[in-house]
Amino acid sequence: MIQTEKLSDNCVLTDVSDPSEEDIHHLKQEFGITDEILEYAYDIDESPRTEYNEDVDMRMVIFDTIIDKKRANVIRDPTRPATFLFDDKNLIVFSAKQTHFVIDMLMNTKNGQLNQQLSH
Repeated sequence: MIQTEKLSDNCVLTDVSDPSEEDIHHLKQEFGITDEILEYAYDIDESPRTEYNEDVDMRMVIFDTIIDKKRANVIRDPTRPATFLFDDKNLIVFSAKQTHFVIDMLMNTKNGQLNQQLSH
């Protein structure tokens, strides 16, 4: 599924969660996303790192995050990658159902809700 939201006048968030074949086609057409990037984004053994991706002319940050225990087998592997691609106009975040809470936290921060929750 792909959802978009305007983060600011200059930046659009594209939230990619467990993409369908149609979604993948759209990402390839709209942003030039490669199969290699998709493999990075959804490989549970992918190494956390940051790099510049020449194929899409964007920075890429991959990090492991603790997964939502209600949605996965945490005994086998308690982490999954969350991948961010960004330039000056776009922030593309790749997540799975177990890591989609990262998007929720990002949006709560944008809306000031996380800061309010932390201060109480």
